[in-house]
Amino acid sequence: MCYPIEAKQWRAWYNPEIPLNDYGIRLEETSPATRETFLACCSSCTSARGFTKAQQLMDANQFLLANSTISPIS
Repeated sequence: MCYPIEAKQWRAWYNPEIPLNDYGIRLEETSPATRETFLACCSSCTSARGFTKAQQLMDANQFLLANSTISPIS
């Protein structure tokens, strides 16, 4: 997925699990190989502490999704 540098999608990122828009790709909707590649890229671009924090946020999002009564955008 590619957007021009000035695209509004670059500024639309947010962390809450309840989706407000359908920009981007959800990792759980990708293949295991794609997820591993993404995580390897994130790991190489961040500090160990930063990558751990990102993983903790992803875990929190999974918890929220599992315990939410609101369905994600599909």
